[in-house]
Amino acid sequence: MNQSEYIRAHTSSSESSLLSVPIESGLAVLTFLHAGHSVWPEDDGGPTAVTERGHAHDVYHAILYTSGRNTMIHDGTTHSSCRGTLVLTDPGCIHEYRPQSPGGSSFIEITFDLRKGNSNISKPWNEIINQWLGTDFGIGNWPIIIPPPELEHLESLMNEVVGALTGTGTYTESAAALAMGRFILELAGYLNEEDNTPERNSDRLDQARNALEKNFTSPVTISELASIACLSEGAFIRSFSARYGIPPIAYRKKLRITAAKHLLSVSGRTIGEIATNVGYRDIFTFSRTFRSVVGMTASDWRREQNKDL
Repeated sequence: MNQSEYIRAHTSSSESSLLSVPIESGLAVLTFLHAGHSVWPEDDGGPTAVTERGHAHDVYHAILYTSGRNTMIHDGTTHSSCRGTLVLTDPGCIHEYRPQSPGGSSFIEITFDLRKGNSNISKPWNEIINQWLGTDFGIGNWPIIIPPPELEHLESLMNEVVGALTGTGTYTESAAALAMGRFILELAGYLNEEDNTPERNSDRLDQARNALEKNFTSPVTISELASIACLSEGAFIRSFSARYGIPPIAYRKKLRITAAKHLLSVSGRTIGEIATNVGYRDIFTFSRTFRSVVGMTASDWRREQNKDL
């Protein structure tokens, strides 16, 4: 069940310059339409949601996922979502941010439109931000994954917007406009910062590889590793493969079999015990994998190692 709060703010360019965006030698008025937290429990999502292949309307969304691991639709395509996934939606973009698979999720949402006179403005986010704040995102492909501590800061700013618009105090809309401006500035600064470079991305790949090496016996997922690298799953697999010459799943297999060979040669544990020790749920999968990698069974490999002892 979705739990969110809808608001309608009433603004005009004469009342709040904070919410006026210069567009084509004139002013467009930003009007907040919806702000709140959407929470979808684990029994939501799945077949019913999947049949809803998305919708589109003439508004702007900022969506930040705060919990859960699921999928959603953006620009007509299914993407993974987890804590830190950020999506900015242009008018007309086909989307559905509720969970598309069982398991639930939650996100913060801010929705607004831009009107110049009686006409809606439908320019992309990048153009609007360039006009509004004089800075550009430098990115057009969404979603992206925001890592900590940037995530906590951006989440706090989005919560300020939501709190101002759903609160009962005075000047709430001005407070929301200020927080929204700070959110956009912080996000643009993060995306354009000097250390957000290929070198920094390489460092993040190293962090993901280190996490995989430390947890190769556990069922760590590609989604979790991609989150560490601050990449989508597809981009992570491609980047990992290009940097290390092997896909991440194959690298985990290599780590597991290397550990198994060590245990086979230095311990008296059974093959079933060793299979469990290196992360396999059953001996059959382990045996099949070991033979495909080493070229012989685990028993034969142990026998070869011990024949001269």
